[in-house]
Amino acid sequence: MPGRVYTYEEHPEFFSNCDVILSWFFAEQDIELLSKFDGRLFAVSHGSHEHPWFRSQAQFMLNVPGIQPVGVSHAAAKAFGLDVPVPVIYNGVELDRSISPPNPELRHAMGLDNKKVILYYGRLSSEKRPHYVANMMKYLDPDKYATILCGGNTGNFASVMPRMKGVHLLKPTRNPRSLFSIADCSVNFSETESFCLSLFESMAARVPTISSEWEVTAELEGVLGEPLITTPLHAAPDELASVVAYHLNNPDKERDTRLRERVFERLSAGTMAREWERLLGVEPLAEFSLYDESPPHDSSNY
Repeated sequence: MPGRVYTYEEHPEFFSNCDVILSWFFAEQDIELLSKFDGRLFAVSHGSHEHPWFRSQAQFMLNVPGIQPVGVSHAAAKAFGLDVPVPVIYNGVELDRSISPPNPELRHAMGLDNKKVILYYGRLSSEKRPHYVANMMKYLDPDKYATILCGGNTGNFASVMPRMKGVHLLKPTRNPRSLFSIADCSVNFSETESFCLSLFESMAARVPTISSEWEVTAELEGVLGEPLITTPLHAAPDELASVVAYHLNNPDKERDTRLRERVFERLSAGTMAREWERLLGVEPLAEFSLYDESPPHDSSNY
């Protein structure tokens, strides 16, 4: 039931008829309810231990007796502050959300013909620093480049974002394929990350990515077996613009293809599901469509 949160009072059957609860966050009033749950409980840390809020929330979830901590990366697992190893299960890319052929018709409709399109896809909140992306346009020719920002909190961000030619602010979407179909690169200059699923969705779409260098960067490079294109964490907008322009004008399609294949192999939703099955000790449900991780037959063309 996507799109909203259901409480115990509204739908007690959700809790009484399930065997496992995975929680990324809960409130103090939920502790008593969860303490009575007979199944298996998992607290999933999805934020960086460097961020005080994520650290406090991860450690707060450990107040429920018997709850098992899991991190979406080793950097996220550190947020629990434990001296014992915490299992890590990387988030997985839903390939059908990402893969789409180039869409020149959409480019034309948006007035982006003959422009290099820079995409930021994610929350438009202060710690994600979307204003860094927008401010790059001060140093890029708007006749040659355009920036698209798409994500939640659009209204608040729009009220403080300076109006600049070449910056397109779009409402959030649950299906980013259309965004990837017109993007020439995807960027994320967040102050901290523990995984950043949107970057791997971009890679699955064979869209090159450029991101800040976070603590988790080396860990993610190890998973991919390939260095990421990064910028210094506190790079100024003109520095970011220079790096982005260089890579847009010097594309490496072979590298983009390698990274796409690594995401298919190592960071798909099917891979994530198998890791959860292994942790839960259940038999794999191979008939589920999310296990079909092969790229489309014509994916070499885009």
